[in-house]
Amino acid sequence: MEAITIKRDLEQNLTFFEVRGAVGRRELEEAIASFYEGGPTRCVLWDLRQADLQRLATQDVRGLIRFMEQNNFIRAEGRTALVAPRDADYGLARMGEVFAEGLPTQFGVFRSLEQALEWLAQGGPS
Repeated sequence: MEAITIKRDLEQNLTFFEVRGAVGRRELEEAIASFYEGGPTRCVLWDLRQADLQRLATQDVRGLIRFMEQNNFIRAEGRTALVAPRDADYGLARMGEVFAEGLPTQFGVFRSLEQALEWLAQGGPS
C-alpha cells in the first residue's frame, strides 16, 4: 500500500487518500479496508492527480463498488470526492460514480482539488 497515503483530519471529519504511481484493485481495496478499520470519517477525498490507473479495468471499478457493499463499507450520508484531472482517469472515476448510484454515500468526480473540496464542504455539518 506504499502508493497510497492516508491522512485523517478529524476536526473537518475528512480522510484524504493520496495515490501516487501505479495502483491496482488490491491496493485500493486494502486502503478502503484500512479506512474503515481506523474509524471512517463522513467525508473522503481521493487525490488521483499523481496516480497511474492503467492497471484498472471497468470490471475492477465495478468490483471496488461491490467490495464496498459486501463489506458494509458504505457510509450513510457520507461524501466521497475523487480528483482525476487526466481524461482516462476521470472516465474510470466517473464509471465508479455511476456504479455507486443508489448507495447512501454520495460520490463526486472532479478535475481539480479545489472543486472537490468545495463539493465536500457543501455536504453540511458533520
